[in-house]
Amino acid sequence: MVIIMGRKEEKNKKNYYFFKSMSILLIMITMIVGIVSVDNSFRQLNKIDDNMALGYCKITKSLYEIHVCGEKLYIDEKKVKDKYISIKNNIDIFIRDVQNKNDFFHK
Repeated sequence: MVIIMGRKEEKNKKNYYFFKSMSILLIMITMIVGIVSVDNSFRQLNKIDDNMALGYCKITKSLYEIHVCGEKLYIDEKKVKDKYISIKNNIDIFIRDVQNKNDFFHK
């Protein structure tokens, strides 16, 4: 059985998914802000200068220290940029190949 939806039903469905996704995004942002604020308050109250729940600090010009759940991660900005450029170039090559194949099949 095929149900044909009118324009109004399609618009309501799109609005429903939009508001649902925006609600989830708002809940996630509220959760992250809550975790960070409670962690900062707890560390200030107990005068703890150790690991944060979520946060980052810049150590040198290109080296960052990221705190996630009490663990420290060190990230070099140059390596991230190199990896980003590499992935971007691979995606560009893939898109170009797909476009060339589409042109070949449509002739």
